[in-house]
Amino acid sequence: MFEPPRAGAMGRVWNVWYAFLRRTRLRMPRLPVRIQSHGVTRQGLAVTLIPIYGWFLVRQKLWALGATSLYVAGLVTAILCLGWSSAGWAGGVMITLHGLGTADYFYSGKLRPPPDHQRARYAIVIVLVGLVYSFAGRTALGSFVIPLQTENDVVLVDTRSRPVHPSRGEVVAYRMAEWRSGHFMLRNGLYLGRVVALPGETIAFGPATFSVNGIPQPRRQGMPKQGKLTVPRNQTMVWPIGLNREFDYEKESADFAQRATLLPDSAFVGRPYKRWFLRKQSP
Repeated sequence: MFEPPRAGAMGRVWNVWYAFLRRTRLRMPRLPVRIQSHGVTRQGLAVTLIPIYGWFLVRQKLWALGATSLYVAGLVTAILCLGWSSAGWAGGVMITLHGLGTADYFYSGKLRPPPDHQRARYAIVIVLVGLVYSFAGRTALGSFVIPLQTENDVVLVDTRSRPVHPSRGEVVAYRMAEWRSGHFMLRNGLYLGRVVALPGETIAFGPATFSVNGIPQPRRQGMPKQGKLTVPRNQTMVWPIGLNREFDYEKESADFAQRATLLPDSAFVGRPYKRWFLRKQSP
């Protein structure tokens, strides 16, 4: 089968698609194509969305029970070890079991008429299952928990407890824009930090300590060694956790304090969980 190269913005996409068809010896159906009402059934949709359901329908109960036990074990591991590499391995096992059960149902003769292009059908199964898990994972992670990588571990952030007016000394997760000075850069993204000063408070920096409204505290790495700064209204000073470096020039540290640590209330994302099931978190 030969298809001419396509022009325009989608040209490369079409050329890659036709190259894939030629390589795998798949063929596109000829026109006119009849859309049959039983091509997408409620049962087929349920098999695609519900893990292991396909094996129960094809009466492979032994396989289904074993796969269900393994799937539940993978689900528990993925939840308990969220953010660690073991959670990724558990998710891979879950996707594999779900895909195999769905493919077994599609090849069992339950579909009428049976599929003519089994390779294409198998590819569709894998794509559908991957999309289901991708959507579910992104929705779940974005709605109540976000894993953040720190210097020593992974900290899980509770996005449902987004601080509106955080208190001094509290650890919060926030979104920061990109900041660059010389060879040092902080990319835009999510960070963990400790609230240093609240709106309207004055900070005096020193070589070994800094003070907030006259109350001295140990100096943090990267802070200026001299000068004063008053936090504007509707902003909070949050010093990032894990900034284990000193700036080469005092001007750089002062610029960092003014531009990268003064955050509006809309920048806060959530608070770290104190404990995630059996894991005690310490940012």
